[in-house]
Amino acid sequence: MCQCGHPSKLNNVNRLAVDLRQGLPDDLPMPRTIFAVIALFVLGVSLAAKLSYADGSDGVRNNEAGEPDATIEDITSQIESGATSGIALAELYLQRGDLLAKQGQHESAVSDFDRAIALHPNLAKAYSHRGIVRSQQGDFDRALEDYGAAIAIGSGDVDLYKYYSNRGLAWSRKGAYDRAIDDYNHAIALNAQVASIYILRGDAWWNLREAARAIGDYDRAIAVDPGVRRAYLRRGQLHYRQGHYAEALKDFDKAIALVPSAVGYELRAEVYIEMREYTRAVDDLDRSIELDPKSALAYSTRGWAFAEAGDYSRALADVNKAIDLDPKLAMAFNNRGLVHLRTATYSLAIEDFDKAIALDAGLGLAFVNRGLAKMGLGHCEDGVEDIRLGFAMERSPNDRLLEATRTFVRQTACAHLVDKLPNPA
Repeated sequence: MCQCGHPSKLNNVNRLAVDLRQGLPDDLPMPRTIFAVIALFVLGVSLAAKLSYADGSDGVRNNEAGEPDATIEDITSQIESGATSGIALAELYLQRGDLLAKQGQHESAVSDFDRAIALHPNLAKAYSHRGIVRSQQGDFDRALEDYGAAIAIGSGDVDLYKYYSNRGLAWSRKGAYDRAIDDYNHAIALNAQVASIYILRGDAWWNLREAARAIGDYDRAIAVDPGVRRAYLRRGQLHYRQGHYAEALKDFDKAIALVPSAVGYELRAEVYIEMREYTRAVDDLDRSIELDPKSALAYSTRGWAFAEAGDYSRALADVNKAIDLDPKLAMAFNNRGLVHLRTATYSLAIEDFDKAIALDAGLGLAFVNRGLAKMGLGHCEDGVEDIRLGFAMERSPNDRLLEATRTFVRQTACAHLVDKLPNPA
């Protein structure tokens, strides 16, 4: 089975962003993958959580590529000169607001968008840009209001598809994936040649456990733009989650060929671990760490690889390093628990799984792992409860994971309860 997390970026669930002029951000995190340790007597697993996005923009802005750069100081001088009024002044406030937002000055950016709207209440893109910043601030309800206003005002706007896509992102952040898909459908109907929107709709389908539809959208994204690396990463992860390792490798190979990245190497390493090709996995993780030395996820995953290879001292060193880099990375605690589970130090394992669950109550396979550790200690009923709860959270556990869980339990004093566990299909 596997480890999990994407990426570092994994825990960065407070930022959602896409600039449709450029596609999805280069460091776009994937849904968490699985990190587990399978052996005849000891097993560890971990869960994929809902999708998240990370970059600094949180939406689709309207400035066109090739537009001349201007500094905040330049625009402020134009505003204060008094030589501009009406819609032209509104556009200046909009432009300055965008620059302020890029610098992380969200409150000042919102103030400028407010001024733009006051000067020109029918400037649809001002509502959209304000919605983007509000989404960055986590104010999704008001962001939805702004996107709704942009859609209503900009019904004939060439950027209308962007407003729908932005609102879809906000719905996704609220977990309203059906409503997000409806908005993505509108966006695609208006402009079917934007690969990023297919990826976002695919992510929403994935969160609704509609794997076939998710893969279909990733396929469409690649058909629209064969160079869109993120679609290969997404599709590869979904193949990986389904246990289709050869297909996953093909997608990760393609993504790395397009753009070598820390994320791509880390994800491919997870597949190699599942295929028990530990040397290749460690090589990929070394590359991932070279590209991103502060990646807690890469250290955590390399710890998993060492554990699978039986090198527990190096495994523990790597997962401890991951925790030092990111004490809030639930997956790192889960993975350290897996090392303890693998070495039959069940009480320590339970402590780490407890920490993982406290950090991320949706990490279903941390519950599974904790259940296994409890069974290792002979706490059978409690173990069954944790395992069943964990698998209920898992979207599509593959047969190998389910059978490995049952195999572990058969080797414990709780073997008589194996029929209470989920069965492979």
